[in-house]
Amino acid sequence: MAVNKSTKIGELLKMGDEMTELITSIHPKFTKLSNPFLRKAIAPRVTVQDAARIAGIPVNDFLKKLEEKGIEVEYETTDTEEEYVTQCDLTEKYKPVRLNAIELLEKNIDPFDPVMKKLKELAPGEALEVVVDFIPSPLIDILKRQGYESCVLKKDGIYYTYFYKPYKKRGFWEKIKTIFGKTHSDREEKHSGPAHEEDFEKIKQQFEGRMKIIDVRDLEMPQPMMKILETLDTLKPGEALFVEHKRIPQFLLPELEKKNYLWTTKKLSDDHTRMLIYKKHEE
Repeated sequence: MAVNKSTKIGELLKMGDEMTELITSIHPKFTKLSNPFLRKAIAPRVTVQDAARIAGIPVNDFLKKLEEKGIEVEYETTDTEEEYVTQCDLTEKYKPVRLNAIELLEKNIDPFDPVMKKLKELAPGEALEVVVDFIPSPLIDILKRQGYESCVLKKDGIYYTYFYKPYKKRGFWEKIKTIFGKTHSDREEKHSGPAHEEDFEKIKQQFEGRMKIIDVRDLEMPQPMMKILETLDTLKPGEALFVEHKRIPQFLLPELEKKNYLWTTKKLSDDHTRMLIYKKHEE
């Protein structure tokens, strides 16, 4: 299979130390991949195209370096920043709350968890301003699926990315839900993702002898999410993933829906939740 712009850097790094050395030699910004923690935390989220943007080089230049080492590649016909960089001005509607991801990366800290924490802390009318020296396209794509809009400005080689929830006018049905609670369609939408908690033991019995079991309670964020996604990729048809977790991983759920997974949970205590993840067509 040829490597293209959508190939994850994490997949390339699985080829061994020689691939790690090759990628880190392409640009000084990639030397951080020699750090085991950042390599494990960041590489699975970054594509070849993302990496090329981080280095500030055309994606085809990156692919050419791989081809020179005997890797089969699929070149890209176009490679622009147009889909992300815009001319936006949010100052009249939103108050920016800054997070300097450049400083975090210099300290070998993955910005993902700090970004998620800041987003939770945003007050109405605030937008998170992430400052970094590349387009954080993986983060943009993840947060877009969670209802966040984004705006990217470029100035002197630095990218200022703003994340915010758009203002919405409440219509008739939104007002009704505020008064009477969730509607039938809301309950149906929820059921399309997770199964009900009371179904946990019943579903678990269906997968007896066909489960992989992992415990992520002692891992630091965002490693639990990455460990779960990595393990899901190793499941055989008909298998389910049984996870020992501290709590329901809210930022993982949109990723599971995107990959066509169902899940059910069982809370044992305030810091212990069990989770069973399986494919929809294997109910």
